Amino acid sequence: MVPELGEKLSLFIALAPAVYAGPLTTGFPFTALKSMKWKTWRRWFGVLDFIPLMRISYDLVPSKPFGLLGYQMFAFLFNWTDTNWLNRRKPKMFRFTPSPVSSASIFWWTGYGGFSTRGCVLDPTVPKWYDHRFPPLSIHHGGKDYLVLTEPLLERLAQVETDVNVIRVQKLDEGEHCDAFWHIDAVELCFESFLEDIEATRPRYPEEEDEQDRLEQEEGRRCEEDRLNGLSVESRRVEEKAKANGLGLGEVRRKVERLVNVDV
Repeated sequence: MVPELGEKLSLFIALAPAVYAGPLTTGFPFTALKSMKWKTWRRWFGVLDFIPLMRISYDLVPSKPFGLLGYQMFAFLFNWTDTNWLNRRKPKMFRFTPSPVSSASIFWWTGYGGFSTRGCVLDPTVPKWYDHRFPPLSIHHGGKDYLVLTEPLLERLAQVETDVNVIRVQKLDEGEHCDAFWHIDAVELCFESFLEDIEATRPRYPEEEDEQDRLEQEEGRRCEEDRLNGLSVESRRVEEKAKANGLGLGEVRRKVERLVNVDV
């Protein structure tokens, strides 16, 4: 781990974070894979692409058959369903999402002594995983995600990792592992909050800082004028609203006088 990288990030958005393994990792095929040591694994899967046939199929098979077969494979392996997906998008999703994966990296996740065996990507006995350098954190997860578990992570963040600034936790009660970006309503449910968090945490451009300083100075001058004139900011608003409603000057003064309890 390189904790100093956190100081260079304005935000970390975690989608179904794979920190704690879910119950799916205790069933087939994980039970078979986690018993394989590296020597056996290398004999079966090699050290380069994991299942290179998938990459070859990606290049040669049309999108609809590829999407159909890809869905069946992942539904079997991870118990996913397409309940929350738009069916006509499935070929596109499976066409553009898969990418070549190192066999050695899959061994780290599912092989002997890997993530599915340990149950946690980090050592849970360590007193602290993160310090103040960890960037603001936004977590999105599904209530029906059985591949990874988010609740133990949230509990640790609340009780142990107190230096981490968790700015958002969004749970899709009916969501599965990939529904944060594959859900039919993902734009409305998740993407807009992504943009909100990015906008709230990103560094300001110099021109934005100048504009903010100008607005703060203008507000400061206005507040000072109100104080000197015996008017609060609220009384000024009352006065402006009353004038807009066509009230006479005397009535405006009486309203303001009752509000601030000063002679005007």
